[in-house]
Amino acid sequence: MRRLAVAAAALALAACQVDVEGAACEVPGATAQCPSGQACGNDLRCSRRAAACDGGPCTPGQVTCSAGGDVVRCDGTGDAVCGGTWTRVADCAPGVRCGQRTPDADPECYCPDAAGGELWVDPVAGAPQGEPAPTGAREPAQCRYRALSDALARAAEGGGTAVVAAGAVPAVYPVAADLVIPPGVTLRGDDAPAAPAGRILALGDGVVAAGVTLGAGSTLAGVTVRDDAAPDAAVAIRTACAAGDLARVSDVAVAASREGGALAAGLRLEGACPVALERVTVSGAAGPGVAVAREVAVGAPVTAEDSVLQANAQEGLRLARGDVTLLRVTLAANGGAGLVAAGGADGRLTLEACTVRDNGATGVVLEANTARVWIGGTRICRNAASPRGAFTTKRAVGGLYLAGNPPAGAQAVGFSGNAVHGNAGDQVLVSGSVTAWHLDGGADACGAGRNLFGEYAPSPARGLVADSAVVSAQWNGWAGVVPAPGIDYEAITGVSAASVTASTYCDPPAAAELICE
Repeated sequence: MRRLAVAAAALALAACQVDVEGAACEVPGATAQCPSGQACGNDLRCSRRAAACDGGPCTPGQVTCSAGGDVVRCDGTGDAVCGGTWTRVADCAPGVRCGQRTPDADPECYCPDAAGGELWVDPVAGAPQGEPAPTGAREPAQCRYRALSDALARAAEGGGTAVVAAGAVPAVYPVAADLVIPPGVTLRGDDAPAAPAGRILALGDGVVAAGVTLGAGSTLAGVTVRDDAAPDAAVAIRTACAAGDLARVSDVAVAASREGGALAAGLRLEGACPVALERVTVSGAAGPGVAVAREVAVGAPVTAEDSVLQANAQEGLRLARGDVTLLRVTLAANGGAGLVAAGGADGRLTLEACTVRDNGATGVVLEANTARVWIGGTRICRNAASPRGAFTTKRAVGGLYLAGNPPAGAQAVGFSGNAVHGNAGDQVLVSGSVTAWHLDGGADACGAGRNLFGEYAPSPARGLVADSAVVSAQWNGWAGVVPAPGIDYEAITGVSAASVTASTYCDPPAAAELICE
């Protein structure tokens, strides 16, 4: 009897688990309210057919994300059970997300937000016009911006602190209009170490004033700025900043010329914030490689280090106003002078360990008084001569030209450890000063401060000429073992008295000290 009771219970249980269809349910596509192997259909009944609907039952017009992460839409077919078929309407690429950006919006493909304050730009793989809208995220590549201007605009809104120029090299980023780097924002190439040749900002004919303008605290780094079609009145890079944080240009090359045209200048440094140029190369400008015209003469220094200003049509650098320091800078093969502090210039000029060579006019020219002139450890050589002088009679000078009285005050003039040699015409010309210019090497027993004047034949070229000027040139080395008037130096009395003091002298320059490179 007991065995019969167990068998009867088992039969009753099996009867309860009969696989029937048609049970009521509430959520199309759900399985929780249905027997195993069934799903809730659009008719709100459980069935095996509902479970077999491709992608699950759907409501016509419904938009959602598929299991594969794409955007799909239910297209109605009149089927009471399945409702319709799922159609993919947007293919969300790997790394692109699918979901609702806002609670009331339909699901869509969208890019992840940019991370770490970096907005990435890729001129080829970056997002084209359309969806998904780029965010500047580093990955996937299609979420990068395609244009630098779009990323900079986003940064200006507070969306980032760095714009990264990325993509397969060489990457060319068309610049259709003036780019402005907002204050405190960096625009840099995606290379470590920097490789500016592979990141090219190509200036088009829509540029008006400058290809790139920096504000206070802005940085441009690791790129080449190339003139492709910009108007000749434009410049490649400009600073236009109120007093504030340092604007920096680092590891940047400027190619300022093209077939049929050239930019007015490579860099134009205006404004009142400090500026640093580090490992910058400028060539091809129709005017100066660098033009300095600051709003203030003192208090917003411009410092250039380890840079090259060469093959520009006019000067390598032209100073109109400002405080300029050049450290280990080469000014070479420019069509005009290597460096000019223009007439009426208001500011300070310091050259340390620089090379000024092979320019088409006088190497270094001070056309008028500045607040400070300090030249140390600098080589000025093999420059062409230009007629210069404060009066009607001019002299051909190829090395260094100093006009007017020297800057007044302690530590206002320094000239030590320099080599001025092999220039056409006079090596140094001082014209029109009643106050003495002190070009003394320093009383250090002819040590490191000794200046060298050499290779100034044939006559009438001299190592140093004072034209209606007073010059002290002690503790220096001359081409002649004993510096002699009329050979090594000359004092020409014209409008005012002239004199050169060179009675204390050092050994003449050795051949190894006169290598122009």
